[in-house]
Amino acid sequence: MVISGKDFEQAGSSDILAKMANLFNLLGTDSRENIDTILKQTCHTLNGVCSLYNRIDDKQKSLVVWASHNRPDDLDDSFDAKGHICWEATIKGESKPVILPDLESTPFFLSDPYVAKYKLKSYLGFPVKRKGLVIGSLCIVDTKKRNFIADEINCIQTLATAVSLEEERLMLEQEFTKSKERYRVLVENSNDAIYIFQDGLIKFANPKAIELSGYTWDELKTIPFTKLVHSNDREQVLDNHIRRLRGEKFKSTYSFRILNKRQKTLWIQLNAVQINWENSPAILGCIRNISELKELEDRIQRAEKMELIGAMAGGVAHDLNNILSGLVSYPELLLMQITPDSPLKEPISFIHEAGLKAADIVQDLLTLTRRGLSVQTIINLNKIIHEYFNSPGHQRLKKNFSSINFNTHLESDLLNISGSPSHISKIVMNLIINAAEAINEKGVVNIKTFNSYIDTPLSGYDDILEGDYVVLRVSDDGEGISDKDLNRIFEPFYTKKQMGRSGSGLGLSVVWNSIKDHNGYIEVKSEENLGTIFDVFFPATREVTENDNTDFIFDDFKGIGQSVLVIDDIEEQRKIAQDTLKMLGYNPFTVPSGEKGIEFLTHHSTDLILLDMKMEPGIDGLETYKQILKINPNQKAIIASGFTESGRVKQTLKLGAGQYIKKPYTIKKLAHALKKEMDK
Repeated sequence: MVISGKDFEQAGSSDILAKMANLFNLLGTDSRENIDTILKQTCHTLNGVCSLYNRIDDKQKSLVVWASHNRPDDLDDSFDAKGHICWEATIKGESKPVILPDLESTPFFLSDPYVAKYKLKSYLGFPVKRKGLVIGSLCIVDTKKRNFIADEINCIQTLATAVSLEEERLMLEQEFTKSKERYRVLVENSNDAIYIFQDGLIKFANPKAIELSGYTWDELKTIPFTKLVHSNDREQVLDNHIRRLRGEKFKSTYSFRILNKRQKTLWIQLNAVQINWENSPAILGCIRNISELKELEDRIQRAEKMELIGAMAGGVAHDLNNILSGLVSYPELLLMQITPDSPLKEPISFIHEAGLKAADIVQDLLTLTRRGLSVQTIINLNKIIHEYFNSPGHQRLKKNFSSINFNTHLESDLLNISGSPSHISKIVMNLIINAAEAINEKGVVNIKTFNSYIDTPLSGYDDILEGDYVVLRVSDDGEGISDKDLNRIFEPFYTKKQMGRSGSGLGLSVVWNSIKDHNGYIEVKSEENLGTIFDVFFPATREVTENDNTDFIFDDFKGIGQSVLVIDDIEEQRKIAQDTLKMLGYNPFTVPSGEKGIEFLTHHSTDLILLDMKMEPGIDGLETYKQILKINPNQKAIIASGFTESGRVKQTLKLGAGQYIKKPYTIKKLAHALKKEMDK
């Protein structure tokens, strides 16, 4: 055995760090050899007479000497675990170091036969884990008593972790082909970008790093690393790199921006450490693309800022409202008392109009602070738009922007929405005003409404509630919005328009808050010099307004108890269809898939099927109808789908399906289709 030559404490932590750093340069691609190397370095670094890596067998009865350094020749390859230090203290201890400076004063002096046999005086060990489970222990023993210091304890823990990593790699070796180098498999399959930076250039990059950069490897390895960093962050990144090479201690993880080959800005999070690469200092970096996370954080911050500003503005608005009462009311009274030709009429009228404009701004401020809807009614959006177009406010807008045409394209069979008429009117008004103000000279503002079934996320939202929506689209052919401004247009008081020509910058903030209160969504698409499209999505309802009952007489379209089978994979759609069919006098049945529909019709008959086209998982509407026709070649059917009349829809119609109605469908539309099909 090799007996330790000098006291470890005199060496200090620098000696440990030097030896630990050297360890990683000694490791290769063979994990078994690496474990032997770690055992050798463990013995040398901690100055023990012997280092052992003992693994417990699957039955947890025996210990197996898996690797060692300076192991006595007569030490058995395996031995009974009971009573042995590595089992009783280290392995059972799970995640704690075992520090025994004087073995003679411990029970192991008697229970572990090797303590007396080899005259061992001290022991330091730490568990080795794989997949979170303890599988063995790494330890050093010495023939003299030792008071182990903190650096030695941290060292054995780090080395045990290193053995654990090698055990993990051994396990991966069984899962991957033996021809692949184990380290390279880990790196090449990493979801993070890994690179080595040395002498100003990238010396190594894994596939994810190459993908993130957009360059080929031949291009990437010749580009100075700093040129990949965004100019605004370059100084910080370079300073951190220099400090790291100097050995200064600071936070290893931080975020900054890079530019890929297409000059697209990406936010990344870097975790970097200094290493030796081919005998020279280098930086090992692990990069994660956090662009989407940054975008989400920005959206949350904008939302919080908007609510905070709205709350602050609301306090001012309440006070201003009281002050403005006099500025609005008294000029109006004065105008009633003076003659039409009075020289005071013009200045008093100017004061009155200014007061009215200020009152409108205060109302916008109050709208920002009124969260939630105090009154909700069933609304027809088309009616709100018609009312706005006939209002004095819109007439003034047309007068001020006489070179702009305002066109409407309103779906006649539009579903209703639930909400506050005054808030919805504000949304319509502000979007139209915003569109008009975006046009410098001549132009067109289009207002469109339509029904839509939404089941995929919209831009700016991580997820949405799937279902029927009423869409308000306001578009213009104006100057458009830059990408920089697009992220801020809903902030209170943020405006790029000329003062005096437009409002206070609150219009779109009011829109954003009101849409949020209605559980809706807004999507903005814009190109500079081409125009902007605002799409507002309101959750649709099949409840009717008081006036709607006179528009459609149910008795003319009521069934006489005919059976209708609804085949749809969306539970809410089945419930809507079931309730509607009952109200129209039909006897509905529902199933959640094409396969269930076929099974139902194998044992039962039905007068008509109401069939969805896209159903997941399982067969779609076309395949379902083909199978149903084998059971009943004369089966009547109506196709109801949220998608356009695709080739598969047309094929289904050719097979015999009589009607196609697009979701979301109204009661009137479904009633017409049912009556037409039933009367055949």
